[in-house]
Amino acid sequence: MKAWLSRAVANTVVRGEEPGNRVARWSRWFPTRPAVDEAEFQGDDDPYPGHWREFPAPWLPTDGTEGQHLAAAMDELPAPWREVVRQRDVAGRAPAEISTVLGITAGQERAMLNRARAFLWARLARYRTGNSTP
Repeated sequence: MKAWLSRAVANTVVRGEEPGNRVARWSRWFPTRPAVDEAEFQGDDDPYPGHWREFPAPWLPTDGTEGQHLAAAMDELPAPWREVVRQRDVAGRAPAEISTVLGITAGQERAMLNRARAFLWARLARYRTGNSTP
């Protein structure tokens, strides 16, 4: 036990990691920042401090192309991620059932779902801002 602890401390020092949990290490690489720019909100001298200056625009265009944008974004996903999203969000299956059917652990299923959803949100945001077409 003493030798293992000594190696763990030495490896931590060699890698330059600060002690702490996983969140502390991730925050070093990905600094925390607000999701919305402060300029979008009213200041202290405005009539409603902290409220939106103007309401945000809708995420998707309302011209009937929402399904095309989502389908194009789904096609860009890796096959396992796409299957997890289909099983969970389209078919409404339980996480344990998906894990069994796909032969993955519950943690893997959850990670794939989270990454796929983040990918889809990013693609839909690109479509909304006009940076890409379906």
